[in-house]
Amino acid sequence: MKKPHSLKPGDEIIPVLPAGPLKHINRFYQSVKFLKKNKYKVRDFDFSPDIQHDYLCASDQQRFNGIRQAFTDPQAKIVMGIRGGYGCSRLTQLDNFFENLQKFNKIFCGFSDLTVINLKMLKAEMVSFYGPMLSSDFGEHQSKFTFNFWKKMLTSPDGYGVFQLPDNCFSMNSGKARGILTGGCLSLIQTSLGTNWEIDTTDRIIFWEEVGEEPYRVDRMLTHLFDAGKFSKAAGVVVGNVRAESVNSDLLWEVVKERLSRLSVPILLNAPFGHIRDKITLPLGVEVEINADSRIINFVEGAVTP
Repeated sequence: MKKPHSLKPGDEIIPVLPAGPLKHINRFYQSVKFLKKNKYKVRDFDFSPDIQHDYLCASDQQRFNGIRQAFTDPQAKIVMGIRGGYGCSRLTQLDNFFENLQKFNKIFCGFSDLTVINLKMLKAEMVSFYGPMLSSDFGEHQSKFTFNFWKKMLTSPDGYGVFQLPDNCFSMNSGKARGILTGGCLSLIQTSLGTNWEIDTTDRIIFWEEVGEEPYRVDRMLTHLFDAGKFSKAAGVVVGNVRAESVNSDLLWEVVKERLSRLSVPILLNAPFGHIRDKITLPLGVEVEINADSRIINFVEGAVTP
């Protein structure tokens, strides 16, 4: 698995917007100010879409060109999503660019709809990061916890080490599990089935989170993944923030626990990642160990090189 070089003070971040439109531009500029204050450069971003949709920031070709230009730019160390939404899955078949990302050796960080890029990079044997984005995390919400975790994960070749989950996290099943970390947003994990970027879960630790979905939809997604054999092959499961919009989230958690109850592997629930303010950064493609009894995630392997 190819690991990118570690992030250092003064390195340049290239922002990308491969999915939904940016409705609050001021939040992006807040993130630029925040990161510059913390000694990182942020490249200017051109908000001039060729076509404006309700749910896409620009045409497929323009959004893809933005991704390609960011990864091939020799000056940038890290490519970072501005926000999610929908649209990344429309870019995967434009050409074979995503299959050749190793040679560019860039850090990539994003979550939500950008799960697509995370999983494409994993297929290309390239480590990436499921973590904060510019507008939503370093603009609207400037969490010290989120920034410090992100910084340590991206700057420490020795790895993060042991992370003790907060008291509001809980577990199902007992024991430890160790494996390569993979996952993302649940709806995008389901979307990957049958594609050339389909998630590989064999002997791996799967993480997932979801927001804004009704309980029956989460039930359907999990059932589909069970039917596809994705959970039965896993070494362990870590579930992040799961939140519904129109019903009490307790009901949604009951659905999650009922669906996962057929598994015997260690499971951690309500870990701090996903669509929340205080989040950890998860490195896809590196080995981790989870302990359901102690409620810890041990990042036993560094995700970056010196």
